[in-house]
Amino acid sequence: MNPAGVQLLGYPSEQALLADPDHSLRMPPWTGSQWEALCEQAQREGRQTVRAQIRHHTGEPFRGYIELAYFKLEERRHSLVNITGKSPLQQAERELVYSRRFEAVFASATIGTVVCDRDGTMVLANDLAGQLFGYATSELLGQRIEVLVPDAAGRKHAQLRVSCNAQPQVHSMGAPKGRPGGAA
Repeated sequence: MNPAGVQLLGYPSEQALLADPDHSLRMPPWTGSQWEALCEQAQREGRQTVRAQIRHHTGEPFRGYIELAYFKLEERRHSLVNITGKSPLQQAERELVYSRRFEAVFASATIGTVVCDRDGTMVLANDLAGQLFGYATSELLGQRIEVLVPDAAGRKHAQLRVSCNAQPQVHSMGAPKGRPGGAA
């Protein structure tokens, strides 16, 4: 165990970590067969990384990654175990990557897409949605979704939205709740 691992797991020393009879890397701990399966997969592929709740010395879990790298030394199988905790910076970077992917998919969608908050205020709209409804995309943002709904249906739309927020389920737009169909 190197000093960084001892520090990451919150132990005062390597000896304290190795002497802890209750220590397990993951919460809940792997069973013997789960650990063996993970080691076998690392052996087949050279390495294996799993996202896990890792047990800190205090007993509190934290999110991180456990990587097993397989190697042989003097004809004996070994696994080098690398534990990585997610720092706030790493978490922010990961969220930014996913956010950029979402934005790219959203912007290039082949259907007009509008996202509203619980109150029905449009917070996102792609260019195609603006084109379909005859608005610049920026004009849609901040307006109520009801501006896009025909008058006859628009009067009931706010009530339907409140009902959907209270009991969300998949149904076709304009179809009564409970009737199967596409996404709402």
